[in-house]
Parts: sequence; structure tokens; C-alpha cells
Amino acid sequence: MVIPPILALILALTTLQAAQCQVADRAFRDLYCQQCQSLCPMQQSTGQTELTRVGKAGPPGPPGPPGSAGKVNLTNVERMVDRKLNEKVGFLFAPRNCENFSEDTAKSLNVTGGLNDIFIPSYLDTKEVYCDVTTDGGNWIVFQRRMNGEVDFSRDWIDYVTGFGKPSREFWLGLETIHQLTYTSNTELRIDMIERNGEQYYAKYSSFYVGPESDDYRLHVSGYSGNATDSFAHPSNPNARLNNQRFSTRDADHDRSGRHCAEIRKGGWWYNDCQWSNLNGKYDIVNDWPGVVWYHAPTSRRLHMKYTEMKFRRKL
Repeated sequence: MVIPPILALILALTTLQAAQCQVADRAFRDLYCQQCQSLCPMQQSTGQTELTRVGKAGPPGPPGPPGSAGKVNLTNVERMVDRKLNEKVGFLFAPRNCENFSEDTAKSLNVTGGLNDIFIPSYLDTKEVYCDVTTDGGNWIVFQRRMNGEVDFSRDWIDYVTGFGKPSREFWLGLETIHQLTYTSNTELRIDMIERNGEQYYAKYSSFYVGPESDDYRLHVSGYSGNATDSFAHPSNPNARLNNQRFSTRDADHDRSGRHCAEIRKGGWWYNDCQWSNLNGKYDIVNDWPGVVWYHAPTSRRLHMKYTEMKFRRKL
């Protein structure tokens, strides 16, 4: 049986209190017995210790010299409780976003950022994320990256919910984590892309959040700017608009078309009628919609990307 984090915390605190009381009680009894041994003999009777006073006690003696300062001597039980307690509550001191990640360190290594553990309140735990601290003012939490096709993005619902891949390479952070980090915050979205011919594009949205699993992680996005054109909201085709769309995977069809877009396009996405963007598509398809595609309206062509990175942050 898996113990919920908050119950584990209560049990740890209760165990610590009980251990402290046990140690204090043992110390008191040991001190009491040492004093008794100097005043009275110990007699064994029927398996139990009895105290018998001999004669009349004399007058109290003069006070002794002051003792030296003692040292804390944790027992093995106390050390174990202390360690377990730190494991349970240490996450409370972890950062909640990428604001504390060092930009100087990233620049010295000639990278956009690096890995960082951030605290997710609803999990009562931390999650390893990739922080982009150099692009467009930094503080971005990266939740998707495509770079070489080493990770298969045609996956089932549970994989997209929990996440897969490595945050430093190709990966998907996980819909539940994205939801937890965006639904209560004033967040924005940025997508950086490099076409296979080397051209660079970006799309930025001033408002972005993902709904809960009970609503199939519905996408809420608006406020486009950038040079990639808005493939989340095609100007002349309402069936291509992704705002307010539920997430679909090959085993969970939530699109609005009569087809199974996730199966056809070989990835998980907020599909409407299967077209105009497909950044989680099959990496090695370079001339059709199932590939890693972003539609470029000014030239009326599909851009097949060799690199994509999706990220969000709290608004500055």
C-alpha cells in the first residue's frame, strides 16, 4: 500500500515525538537509578527491583562544582527519525520555478540552462525540470524537446500524463506536471523551432495553461506573437484552432474530427482536425503531416522541424 505524502509526514512527526519521549524517559530512569544506588541497596524480589532505605538520611551536602557543557548524542533511533523527517519535508525548501537558477553558470557552459529540482505543492514533492535561463529573459520551464528522433513520441495516454525521455535531451515533461505548474499561475508559452534547412522560428503566446485530467488536459492558449505564424489558430480554418482542444493519444481519441488524429499523425497532441501543427509527430518523416510539422501561413507550406523546444514561465 502506498502511503500518501501528507500521511507519511504526520507519521514521521509522530514517530519523532515518540522517539524523543522514549529517550527522555530512559535518561530520567537512568539518572534516578544512579542516585538510588548511592543511597540504598538494590534487592531482587520476585523478579522485580525493590528499594529499601537503611537508617536516617543525613543533612544535605554542599553544592558541587558546575559541570562541563554536555554534547548532543543522538541515538540510532533519533538519527533515523531525523533522516526520514528530512526526506519528507526537505522539498519544502526547494524552488518553485527557475528564477533561482544561475544564468552565469549557463552562459559559462555555453548552454541555455540546465537541470533543476522544483517544488510542486500538489505533489508535496519535487520534480526535475530543464530551466532555460537565457532565452528571452529566462526563467522558462521546458516541457518538450525534439532534436534527433532518439525518443518515440507515438505513445499511450499514461506516458503523456506522466512524462517520458530525459529533460536534458528529447523528452515530454508530463501533462499532469504541466497542469500543476500552469493552471493557477499567470503563465506564457514560447516555442522555439529550427527547420531542417536551418531557418529559425519562434511562436510566443501571452496566455497559456493546461486543464486537469478530468477535462483531458484541455489546452488554453492565446495572444500570439513571433515569426512562425500562429499554427494554433489558423486565421481561415476554425477546424485548425487548438485553443480549447482536449489532448489525444493513440489510445485516447479526443479530437473533433471523424478520424483518429493521434493515430494518423503518429503523436500525442491537442488535435482538432489533425492539421496545421504536429510537434510531437514522427521525427524522420520530412515531407508529410505525420512529421514534426508547423504550418507557415505566409508561404502556405509545412515547416518540417529538426529541433523544437516548448517552454512556459510565469509572466515577468
